[in-house]
Amino acid sequence: MHLQNCFSFRSAMLATTMLMFILLTGIGCKKETSPTPYTNYLTYRLDGNLQTVNDVSAALINSGNMNYIAISANTTNPSQFMNLWIESSSQAGTYTWGDMGSNYVMKYSNSVLAISFTAKGNSLIISKHDKTNKIIEGSYTGTVYDNTASPTDSMMISNASFKIQY
Repeated sequence: MHLQNCFSFRSAMLATTMLMFILLTGIGCKKETSPTPYTNYLTYRLDGNLQTVNDVSAALINSGNMNYIAISANTTNPSQFMNLWIESSSQAGTYTWGDMGSNYVMKYSNSVLAISFTAKGNSLIISKHDKTNKIIEGSYTGTVYDNTASPTDSMMISNASFKIQY
């Protein structure tokens, strides 16, 4: 009987030691790492002045026969909004800005002026578009007009770049 109790005690100690070893070393456990949150980035100059972008967001939009990446950025002082619409099937390359309804649209608005400006011509350069991970990056320039058909006012967007996960 004493030998049986001794064996049970040793078995329990061995099991406890093995359990502690497994827990401390992580043997048999798969360590899960949380992905690093992605930080969207967008910057631009308005008539040569660097703008401080406070918030950037993006989404994949499917609307009728149009599928595009909608990128929205805003500043707080002064309150401005930059919106880019990029055809979702785009590959690395250079594209031209157009009016609403085209594949590539840049709109700028300033709450002080209460006018929305649309880019015409100039360029969007997509340097990378990873459709699997939904990351698009590139640069752009453009003159934004209050009315692209018969403009009376314009502003220049330059030194603009972005790296966005949508």
